Amino acid sequence: MYGANLTKASTIIIQGQLTNSTNNIGIANHAVNVSDSVNYYDTFMTTANGYYYIVITGVTPSSGLSYYISTRDCNNILHYGVAHSTVNITTVNFSICDTTPINCQNSFTVTHQNLLYNFSGSDVNTYPTLYFWSFGDGFTASGQNTSHSYPQPVSGIATYTVILNTKTILPNFDTCYAQSSLIINVSGNNPIISGNVSAGGSNPDSVYVYLYGINNPIGSCVLIDTTSIDTSGFYYFNSFTVNYPAYILKAKLTDNNALNSLYIPSYYDSLYSWVNSPPVYPVTNNVQYNIYLIPIISTPSGTGSISGNISEMSPKLSGLSVTSGVEILLLNLNNKPIRVTYTDNSGHYSFTNLPFDNYKVFVEITGKMSVPASLTLNISMPTANNINFVVKGNSIALAVDDETNLSNLISEIYPNPLQHDAYIDFSLTKSENLKLRIYNQLGEILQDYYLEIQAGNQQHLLKTQALKEGIYTLQIISNKSCISKKFIKIK
Repeated sequence: MYGANLTKASTIIIQGQLTNSTNNIGIANHAVNVSDSVNYYDTFMTTANGYYYIVITGVTPSSGLSYYISTRDCNNILHYGVAHSTVNITTVNFSICDTTPINCQNSFTVTHQNLLYNFSGSDVNTYPTLYFWSFGDGFTASGQNTSHSYPQPVSGIATYTVILNTKTILPNFDTCYAQSSLIINVSGNNPIISGNVSAGGSNPDSVYVYLYGINNPIGSCVLIDTTSIDTSGFYYFNSFTVNYPAYILKAKLTDNNALNSLYIPSYYDSLYSWVNSPPVYPVTNNVQYNIYLIPIISTPSGTGSISGNISEMSPKLSGLSVTSGVEILLLNLNNKPIRVTYTDNSGHYSFTNLPFDNYKVFVEITGKMSVPASLTLNISMPTANNINFVVKGNSIALAVDDETNLSNLISEIYPNPLQHDAYIDFSLTKSENLKLRIYNQLGEILQDYYLEIQAGNQQHLLKTQALKEGIYTLQIISNKSCISKKFIKIK
């Protein structure tokens, strides 16, 4: 380990290499510390191949003067060697676990009550970390958790960019820096609905956001306004009259967006159907309603195809009218979207190049109750070309001949309006297994159960006594059709 003994040497050299104990590869940018037994101390960094080279001049060789070389591994364990001042060249190698950081990342979460915002930071490393905050209004703070109050503007929106910088000291004395940011939008005294639209963790370009009012007297959804996102992915509605107690949000990529093949239109916060989307409310403080676009599940190409038409039963006409621009989703058996398309000017849609598998076709129109059509493509049935749907009132169902007959064989709900429970009569020509669902005006499913109805006349009790006052929809689903009936609960 030691070289020749030069008692009058004035310069000594300490060198060596740090290698990874698992693969013997040199560890780059790793700190090596050297100190003597009196007052000398310095730090040197290894080269790209893990070597270090230390030159100490003006040394008076002495048997009592030694230099200590040390470094720390990934477990913060100290490794060291000794170089004597009476030896002009000393080699000290270290084989340790690598402490080179894989990445340096931080993030933070925000909660608030009125205008007081609470920030909580985190870092991917488990080593001691310093947190530095900038709130975008000239104020700063330090510490992993902190709070800050923003002034409320008289009107409009005040936008602040909050930045978190972290500094992590690693066991090898390297420093790991990271930064993350978030936009805070503080609204004025006017009611506002706002938030952020993201796709795969980033802000997409060219996105429309739709605002629907719900809970109107007939229980449908009404389009109130449309806006687009800014360069940071932020949207807001603040110029509407609050005529509805609750609202629904939906985001859709523009037609020319390159991400259209990867994401589908999505409701707040990440849902493909309005029925399950949580309602949102206008507020005068910064409640963020963020929308995360749903990714399309990738599938291999095949020779199968599915097509059909969407039409609407008009109450003013005796026939059906064409419905164009309707969103059609193709789902797998786990209800995950794998394709999306829209009806053309003739109401036609199609999915091509599909592998043989089980699928569901789902028609999504905001405010309309929809039941998916389930089907299977295989070598004996590679195509399904007549999967047609009819929009009737607030429901969407498969266009089959049995629908009209089933509707005629089921009575209206009585009494209606009702105070306690209600009844409905069936007069079926054959036994049916039906699914019954009761929705409130927000589209929430309050009751969901199967019912076996025998052929002939049969009365069924609807247990509605526990329902609150309001307007409700009863949906009756057979294997070929779906019909809806409304009822009102009063005191």
